[in-house]
Amino acid sequence: MAKAARESKRSKTKFIKEAALAYVRQTFLVPDVLSVHEIKGLLVANHAVLLGLMEKNLLPYNVADMVASILVDLEDKVLASLEQPKQIGSDY
Repeated sequence: MAKAARESKRSKTKFIKEAALAYVRQTFLVPDVLSVHEIKGLLVANHAVLLGLMEKNLLPYNVADMVASILVDLEDKVLASLEQPKQIGSDY
């Protein structure tokens, strides 16, 4: 238990509480909250880079619009998976 708490960067008490709640809800426990925040930041950074390229006219508008749409879709799916992990036994 102590090793798992350390690996998830949580105190033992917090890890036990969150693991118990995840078990009752039949959801997965997100392993590392700091990594989740880093992933969110990287997704936002991708979008910001694309907007910068659009503003500098380095990408044709139709291409930038298509890429922006793909990035928004990816961002939505990744954030949903991180913030609301799937239930145990659900299809991936």
